[in-house]
Order: sequence, then structure tokens, then C-alpha cells
Amino acid sequence: MTPGTFFYEAPEVANWEDSWIMLRHLGSQLSLPWVCIGDFNEITRVQERSGGCIWPESQMQVFRDCLDVYGLKDLGFTGLPFTWCNRPNKPFKFESMWLIDEQCKEVVHSAWDIGPMGNQMENVLLKVSNCQSLLSTWNKEVFRNVCILLAQKRKQLVKAEASSMVGSNHDRVKSLSEEIKNLMKLEECMWSQRAKSDWLKYGDQNTKYFDCRSLKRNKRNFIVGLKNEVRDWIENEGKIGDMIVNYYLVLFTSSNPLSLDSVLCGVEPRVSPSMNVDLDRPFEASEV
Repeated sequence: MTPGTFFYEAPEVANWEDSWIMLRHLGSQLSLPWVCIGDFNEITRVQERSGGCIWPESQMQVFRDCLDVYGLKDLGFTGLPFTWCNRPNKPFKFESMWLIDEQCKEVVHSAWDIGPMGNQMENVLLKVSNCQSLLSTWNKEVFRNVCILLAQKRKQLVKAEASSMVGSNHDRVKSLSEEIKNLMKLEECMWSQRAKSDWLKYGDQNTKYFDCRSLKRNKRNFIVGLKNEVRDWIENEGKIGDMIVNYYLVLFTSSNPLSLDSVLCGVEPRVSPSMNVDLDRPFEASEV
């Protein structure tokens, strides 16, 4: 059996030397081939890092020496060469405001109606990727930045209204007002989607906000005390529970009235005698 170690380097540079000492100690206890897996938080050469400050050669040498002592070798990687980048690719997100424009359906159809290529799963993935690409391009051409465009149109409207006051640009005011109305609808749809996604994404992490919401709701719903039938204020939880149970027990317990004629005389009958006869007759098999 090959022994394995899961290693995570200390995040503080000042503690890295202690981590290498520990790694050396672990290696000295083993006589079999050794697999060491984890995050060393260090590089062996500058090519393994992109951007940022220049990495000290002496610091990398200490790490290389630690690896060489016990013959640890880098097994390589698959995928992206860097585990972190401060310029990540923005993930595709379908904007609900696109559905307001009738062209959205046409863009999706044009992206989806491509000929079959490869197996069915590859074909679906290709169509999804093509759809994302065309929608992103269409968004830049048609929608652009709704908030910036809305601000620009409002400035143009102010100037057009000033011109309209002296007898010109009346049509321009109408067209700009209509454009602003449509842009405001898009903006409302956009922020509605953003608010919902933020609630789902950050709801569990923003504990302070949601704890306050929960405490406020619990405080509002919490029963501190009740007045009993003689209007005495009761705060004992056990007695409050008994009061609630007894209240509903009395409320839903029949008083067994002997005569209901005085009550029913004011109720207008809805079932006529002929209807009652028809309802009382035995049913037939064809009716079942």
C-alpha cells in the first residue's frame, strides 16, 4: 500500500517555513513510495505564475529543496494552467428582458436550427454553445447597456423638451418618451432578475441580514401573554397553552341544541320538493 498525505500550505508566507519542516518530518517517517496531494500554495518556477509581483527566487528554492529531499515529482495537470485569475471569463446568463423583444425567438431558432454533427449529446452541446454566442452578440448590438442608454435618452429628452417649449422638436419628444418607457421596462425586468438571483446566491451567506429578518418576524409572532376569561394577564407558557386548548375545545364543542326551528325558519330553502324526491330515489347502475 502506498502511503498518502493530504497537505495544505499555510496561507501566511511567514508560516511557510514551518510547513516545509512538517513536510520533511512526515517524509522522514516513510520508507515506501509516497503520494502527497493538496495545495502547496507555492511554485517551483516563475512560469507557473501569471501577473502580480515578482516571486522571490530564494522562496521557490526552499520549496524545490523540500521536494528534492524525498524525490517528490510534479505529476502535471489537465485543464487550465492557472488555478486562479483576476480576470475570469464572465459566465453566460440569459437575461429575462430579452424575452420582451420578439427578435429573441428568431435568434434562438437561428442558433438551434443547425445541421446534426456528431452524436446527439455533442449536437446538443454545440447548439447550446452556439445559442449563447449569438445571444451575447445580439445583446451587445440591440440592448447594449440598458442603464447607460437610459441615462443618455433622459438627457436627450431634457434637451428636446427645451426645444419643444419654443415650438420645435415635438415629435422628437414623443419618440424619446416612448424609447425611455421601453427602456424603463427593460431596466425593471433586469433588476427584478438581479434581485432574485442575489437572494438565492447570497441568502445563506448574508446571515446578519437574514438573522435580523428572522428575529424581527419571530418577535412579531411571539405570544408574550394572554388574558383569561376573567381578564387576568397570564405569561406562564404552560397556562397559556392550556388556555388556547380550552378556548378551541369550547368553541368546537356542540351545545346539543334541542330545537333549531327558530334558526332554520330564516334560512331560505334551495332544494325544492321535486328536487328532494329525485335526490332521495335509489341510484341506478348507469349513474355510477
